[in-house]
Amino acid sequence: MLHKPKSKALFQPFSFPNGTSAPNRLFVSAMTNNMSQATGSASSDDLHFLSTRITGGWGGVTTCAAFVDISGRCWPGQLGVCEPFHFEQLAKLKRHTHGHRHPALTFVQLHHGGVRVPETLRHEGRVWGPVARGWGGESCSALTETQIHQLVQSFSRAARGAEQAGFAGCEVHGAHGYLLTQFLSRSLNTRCDRYGGSRLLDRARFLLETLRSIKKQTSSRFVLGVRLSPESYSDVTGLSIAETLELQEILDAEGLDFIHHSMWDTRKAHRTMRLAEALSSRPTRLLKSASGKIWNRADAEWTLRYGMDYVHVGRAALNSPRWPHQIADHNVPHLPPYSQASLRSARLGDAFINYMKKWDGFVGDEHC
Repeated sequence: MLHKPKSKALFQPFSFPNGTSAPNRLFVSAMTNNMSQATGSASSDDLHFLSTRITGGWGGVTTCAAFVDISGRCWPGQLGVCEPFHFEQLAKLKRHTHGHRHPALTFVQLHHGGVRVPETLRHEGRVWGPVARGWGGESCSALTETQIHQLVQSFSRAARGAEQAGFAGCEVHGAHGYLLTQFLSRSLNTRCDRYGGSRLLDRARFLLETLRSIKKQTSSRFVLGVRLSPESYSDVTGLSIAETLELQEILDAEGLDFIHHSMWDTRKAHRTMRLAEALSSRPTRLLKSASGKIWNRADAEWTLRYGMDYVHVGRAALNSPRWPHQIADHNVPHLPPYSQASLRSARLGDAFINYMKKWDGFVGDEHC
């Protein structure tokens, strides 16, 4: 029987281990949106989307996955965080939201695609991963130790730039089959050096060095976390429950502020239930969050009741930028499909709407 700790109040402020306070326990999750400029700079659509939610009653808002190095860019219109002009554009968010009484904390999600970089976007025609084998046996180039060290610095420079641009913290993307997931994977990362092999501690070394470098490059006020996932992708095996618990203990000892567990469906998957039970049985200094089909207040409260400290909301935040205000009044937000007109009024650009047409049943007719 899963132990259910006392439910935490959704709408009360809380603090991360480093002392940074959030106005409530409802956060907007990072989502691919394709809205950025070709150079990686945030577009006006990006800024309007983010600022509308920063002032929408949320505790925190995370950007879409932002590439820390051009070799890791995974889709056209992806946000970048590796050039000075990237941060100059992101700094405009402060001006967009200046004067609001309770703005959300802002986070940048730091990302590198690794072997998931598509052929059309490969920098100098190459794709990089832990070993010279990509998904499904495709060929790629194995990162050398020198290149790993360079990417560690790319992640930490991006975090420093985000803090200088006014962001409260960053979420390092270690989920969904991207580069850091590839290193964590026991099925893909068969390296024979200290960055791979049978021991999780070795496969996690790239991630740990990245987090340590970020902590050195940013202030103690900068919130630092990582997104993890138990899911497998192609032949990239995800973290097992035992590995997730082991890695959580390692990250807790490193002084991390949070882990965001990306579960796809927080309430229905048997694997998720087992993971939630295991996580709630292990007290940690760091905070734990989860995302996955959180559509209403009951879903959010269930997630807290089953061991999480706060929640990340994805698709429900798209049509409802003021979702926290809606559920505070016990209103039930509309479920998909959403009309294109409704999504535009929620400050989604056409590139984002067109991307979401790939999601079965999410986008309806122009005025459905």
